[in-house]
Amino acid sequence: MCFNEYVSIATFITTTIFNYILLRTFKGNKEILSIVIIWEWIILMQFFEALIWLSKHKKTSLNTIGSYGAYIANILQPLIVYLSIILLTK
Repeated sequence: MCFNEYVSIATFITTTIFNYILLRTFKGNKEILSIVIIWEWIILMQFFEALIWLSKHKKTSLNTIGSYGAYIANILQPLIVYLSIILLTK
């Protein structure tokens, strides 16, 4: 959990850029690809949290989207970790 929407957005964007750099640096490495997929899925929670923070100040329906998105992303985390490890690594 971040302090506000700006920290959530900054965390999401920074981590996404870092993951992109990792993918470009280790092109073709399936273990790194697996790690990037897992970490990006975990950090996706920050995106949904930013939506929830934004709806707190603007009173929009972003709260519903953020809540359902966070719920789905959270429930699917073990499945994404399992599939990325099984399908991409030896």
